[in-house]
Amino acid sequence: MTGLAFRIAIACVFVLAAGAAPARASEHCAARVADAETRFHAARADRPVWTGPDNAHRYSALVEAVRGAASHGLDPADYGFEALRARDPRLASHAAERAATRAWLRLACHLDQGRLDPHRFEPDRPARPPNHDLALRLREALATDRVIESLEALAPQDAEYAALRAALARYEILAGAATDAPPDVPAGDALRPGDKGRRVEMLRARLRANGLHAADPGGAPRFDDGLARAVQEFQRQAGLEPDAVVGPLTLAALNLDPAERAARIRVNLERRRWLMRENGGRRIVVNIPAFRLEARSNGAVERVHDVIVGQPSRSTPAFSAPLQRFVINPWWETPFSIAILDELPSFRRDPAEVRRLGFQVVDRTGDIVDPDTIDWNSVSAEAFPYRLRQAPGPLNALGEIKLLLDAPHGVHLHDTPNRELFDRERRAFSSGCIRVRDVMKLADWALQDTPAWPPQRVRKTAEGAQATPGELAESLPVHIVYWTVVADGESGVRFLEDLYGRDGALIAALEAPARNEEDHEPDSETDRPVCIPYSDGADADVAGPG
Repeated sequence: MTGLAFRIAIACVFVLAAGAAPARASEHCAARVADAETRFHAARADRPVWTGPDNAHRYSALVEAVRGAASHGLDPADYGFEALRARDPRLASHAAERAATRAWLRLACHLDQGRLDPHRFEPDRPARPPNHDLALRLREALATDRVIESLEALAPQDAEYAALRAALARYEILAGAATDAPPDVPAGDALRPGDKGRRVEMLRARLRANGLHAADPGGAPRFDDGLARAVQEFQRQAGLEPDAVVGPLTLAALNLDPAERAARIRVNLERRRWLMRENGGRRIVVNIPAFRLEARSNGAVERVHDVIVGQPSRSTPAFSAPLQRFVINPWWETPFSIAILDELPSFRRDPAEVRRLGFQVVDRTGDIVDPDTIDWNSVSAEAFPYRLRQAPGPLNALGEIKLLLDAPHGVHLHDTPNRELFDRERRAFSSGCIRVRDVMKLADWALQDTPAWPPQRVRKTAEGAQATPGELAESLPVHIVYWTVVADGESGVRFLEDLYGRDGALIAALEAPARNEEDHEPDSETDRPVCIPYSDGADADVAGPG
């Protein structure tokens, strides 16, 4: 193994050790359900609560609740729906009692924490504790005859989750009616308003299959104004530029059938169940595929910022972490992989870049080396003997301020000197960290409850050149999420690009029977943790030269 490969491998090992996925995928619910079931029946000395003449109404409500699991993107078969429905609840049965209890508890856990273990798919996301004592919740549900309502209350209660559920119902209806679905629109030149021909006729049919109707003007197939409006509405729902031009991206999205869209919605319902429920308070949510940051307070969005995220080969991980500290005018401790993959080739082309960009070169003993004494063409990536640090300044990769997230992989929110990149539609340019447009305004929002750091002091400090650390009076939760279907007030939901190709493995896992979850072994890129060499910088960015 070369020195380069060894050093990158070592970095990956540390991340795997810190965030490795559990060996069994469903332990987060299997153990919890088994414990709750044992405690529940022990407390009742196995007296029937579901079956018999006095309890049959509860059992019938449970059957309806399990049927309704489909509205959350869950499969009723995972809770024994057919067997439950086939029983006569008026006949007391120990086996039926146990099956009913297990079905309620299992569905409760899946609504509360998700059906799948998030560590299989988002290994950097810390495990969250259960929100509820399931045995207690079941006792309360039975005592108040609120079997269905108590389960619904365990799912996320926000408007976005509700919008996804409504969209799922709509696309499942479309999928059910798609037995005579029109053929795909074939590839070809982009279709534009004013065009005529058979592909325009096929376009109208595909839009109709997606629930968007444009009146047929009659005569020869023509791309008229009504069809243009339908195309624009489809593009908005698909997260595309609503320009009414049917190019390759619009065509690919259009040719997805409703069943595929329903599968993507189920994936995103599951991802939302993985997050900790937070009642009130302030938080930051960054959605990677949307290139969007939202600053929220008590559920309301108070600020929206464009962001730049990791390129696919250096993807930004999904995780949650508190924001407690920040650095104004940070030093950039350049990660090893970026030093050899990005900076070293630049220095070889023009050694003057080292000084122009404000880099400090440090050798293995910690001494600063004069870059003019180094022959960069003789320095190999496999035997790179230096550490690079970039001083604060107008060209510093982290810009004027860095908001530090308390997470092990060195992914943070920060400024950038390359602000023109925010004008791009698809903003996957970073090495893993999250660059924020107008980050100083986000800092103002984050620090509004920190009297020691009013906006005037932040701006005055940024005018200097000294790296200056600070702390928030109270930490803010930050959620970095990977949501490829999002709520849209105008159109219901929007489908975003699966930027890192993470949806496929999750769709397959959700479609597999729940009993097979524990047999899973990591076998795809989705299952592997992000390696630390591709983060934008380490935490040691406060110290000055030397």
